[in-house]
Amino acid sequence: MTMVTWKIVDQFFDRALVVKAVNKAKKRECSKAGAFIRRTARRSIKPVGKRARKAKRNRTGISGIDPTVSRPGQPPRMHTVGARNLRTILFGWDAARESVVIGPVKFPRSGNAVPSLLEYGGSGKVRKLKRGQRRRKNGRLKTRTVTVRYAPRPYMNPALVKEAPKFPALFRNSVSR
Repeated sequence: MTMVTWKIVDQFFDRALVVKAVNKAKKRECSKAGAFIRRTARRSIKPVGKRARKAKRNRTGISGIDPTVSRPGQPPRMHTVGARNLRTILFGWDAARESVVIGPVKFPRSGNAVPSLLEYGGSGKVRKLKRGQRRRKNGRLKTRTVTVRYAPRPYMNPALVKEAPKFPALFRNSVSR
């Protein structure tokens, strides 16, 4: 008589292996989604063109409207070149929350409110040069603090809305051995 032994445990999948593969795929695909959103947000912020700068200098634009400033509801325009502008948008994997964080870098001297003021609108304090004042001999400026209202100029949320339809395709067949 022949005896056949069969362990039923061998027929189930390895839970730890599956969880590890799912977590690895989630991190990889969420990072791709973050990169897509960052790219779209960066591309939505256009630099101020030479024509708009010239129109502002000559005051030939539409009366009362600064041609270098975007309209409310449109993405903001970029006025500076280099590392300190609104295109410094980063993304990163947050291991504690198991999600991707995407957003603009905080500006150190602005009270860190500029990106959120542009996205959602609101009021903020700005230092302005006093009228008729020039730079002092010691290099300092005489300034005054003024409260300014900002109309919303969203750029992060529209980027998310534009890229969201791509997310299901990213995760489809992403888990492999």
